Amino acid sequence: PGNTGVMVDYHNGSISNPLYQGSSLQYYSRGSIQKVTFDEGITHIGNYALYGGTALTEVKLPSTLTTIGESAFEGNTTLTSIDLPDTITKIGVSSFKASSLRRIFIPESISEIGDGAFADCKNLESVILPNSVTSIGAYAFERCESLTEVYIPEGVVSIGNGAFSKCSSLREVRLPESVTEIGGYTFSSCTSLERVTLPKSLTSMPVSIFSSCK
Repeated sequence: PGNTGVMVDYHNGSISNPLYQGSSLQYYSRGSIQKVTFDEGITHIGNYALYGGTALTEVKLPSTLTTIGESAFEGNTTLTSIDLPDTITKIGVSSFKASSLRRIFIPESISEIGDGAFADCKNLESVILPNSVTSIGAYAFERCESLTEVYIPEGVVSIGNGAFSKCSSLREVRLPESVTEIGGYTFSSCTSLERVTLPKSLTSMPVSIFSSCK
């Protein structure tokens, strides 16, 4: 493929961005490719695979995919939605950071949300996490300024430092009884926060958890 914005097929079992990994996405052009589809058989999307796209609007992921690597879709400023297959078990560090996603549906297969996975997604309005998720990484949703609600299900055990910090539109948080550990600054600078429900299961709660909340 050339720089024409056409759909690109990738057939390898694992792919990565050649700028960082020296692998098979040799034709990826950040400013021109609009649609990308990954063929069935791909199980892993590597670190920085589609990092920094400025024209990408559509991505089709295969039903064989199990992991998305670090910063794989970070900085894709035109990507507003993506369907994650129910075979994925982990969303990596900063996988969708600073993208333009508006909503994200996390499938039941996922147990871990990586550090900074959706940080700086300023258009993200709602997140529904499945019961399969046990941990939410540090700064996972930091600075999601349009996020008004998040459903944290029974099953989540730990929430990392600053996971929802600076979510300035977030109004209500309800933590399930399964949560035992919560990091510092988790909801700091959530200036619209009006109601919080904390579980009795918490073993400790940092003083800084709600710092700079009005």
